[in-house]
Amino acid sequence: MNLHAHVGDGIVVDSMELGHPPRKGEILTVMGDGDAKHYLVRWDDGRESYFYPGTTSHVIHGTHCAQHSSVERAHTSAVEMAQHPATAGVRRRA
Repeated sequence: MNLHAHVGDGIVVDSMELGHPPRKGEILTVMGDGDAKHYLVRWDDGRESYFYPGTTSHVIHGTHCAQHSSVERAHTSAVEMAQHPATAGVRRRA
């Protein structure tokens, strides 16, 4: 099964057992060609493993980009606060 995933995308593996949460991770490396693609994934628990997709898995595209953007915004806000505490977070009209 080919998921058409890219580095940075999220992967979700739905549980086959009722009441168990899905397993979630981030794709670190894409390996193989065509329908033989497999992935190196960092799972939410911090472990990494090679993953060969099955019928219970799906991709969430752009997960890494969205997480990176929110981290970048938080960092920018912290820098802004340190440099200009009185006006941090205030947006000016153009």
